[in-house]
Parts: sequence; C-alpha cells; structure tokens
Amino acid sequence: MLEEITERKEREAALQRFRTALDSSADMVFLFRVRDGALLDFNETVCTELGYTHDELLTLRPTDMRSDTTPESLRARLPTCSVARAQQHRGSASTAARTAAPSRWRAGAASSTTPQGRVLVVNSRDLSERTQRRERRATQARYQKKIARLGQSAARQARRRRAARAGGTERA
Repeated sequence: MLEEITERKEREAALQRFRTALDSSADMVFLFRVRDGALLDFNETVCTELGYTHDELLTLRPTDMRSDTTPESLRARLPTCSVARAQQHRGSASTAARTAAPSRWRAGAASSTTPQGRVLVVNSRDLSERTQRRERRATQARYQKKIARLGQSAARQARRRRAARAGGTERA
C-alpha cells in the first residue's frame, strides 16, 4: 500500500514537472479531441500569444483560432497526421482582439490514440521574430560588405597616392 502511494506521488510529480515545462515553452501547444474538434488542453503560451483567457479558449474550435482553417481542411489533413511524422503548416492565428497574429507561424500536428479517444496535438511556433533576426543579419552582412569595399577602395587610393608621391620625388 505504501509503495502504491509512493509510486502515485512520483507519477504526479513527473506530470507536474512536465506540465511546468510545457507551460514554460515558447511554443503554443494545443490538444484537440479528433471526434468533435473540442480543445481539450493547451499551455499558458497559447493564452499569452493569442490574448484569450483560459475559459475563452475552451469555448473555441480550431476554425475560430485559424482564419485559414475550415472544418473540411482539418478533416482532410487528419488522416496524414501521425506521431511518427508531424506535418508543418504556415498560417495565421486569430487573437482575442480579433486580429490575425503574424502570418509567419509554423505548426506541427500529430495525432495519437489515448484511452479517451484520438487526440490531435498541435505545436505552433511564431516565426516572425526568427524571420526578423534573419533579415537583420542579412542587412548587417550587406553593410559589412559595403564597408569592406569602401575600406578596400580607400586603401587602393592611399597606395596610389603614396606611389604617385614616391614617383614624384624620384623624378625631382
């Protein structure tokens, strides 16, 4: 009996650690019931990124959260979702302010059969910040090339001037 209680407490602690890690993730994670599309669970990042409260989110369907999603498109994608191969999608998410979040989102979807039925796990990441960093690095690289060319040009001109002066003093 004592061993069972200890095992149960260890399982609960492991689940709590996992939940804490999931809620701390920068990615949005959703769990949908396949049968009816109901949102079963999600991490805190979903609330933060989309601006909905926990209770508001529980009333929404996937079609309410993705402006480019229809029930038909979800049903069409579902058979190809598996744990072994998550699908990647780009799109936008509707925020509580009813605006489209940045259109640079990547979502992976995988389905799994649980004792409660089939569940769709969707992991969604905002790529806008990553894209902005990549664009900043590309801009910096272009400027560095221009500065390097300017420096090389200035060095050539300095060498020419020195050569001209050296040539001019030798002639005199």
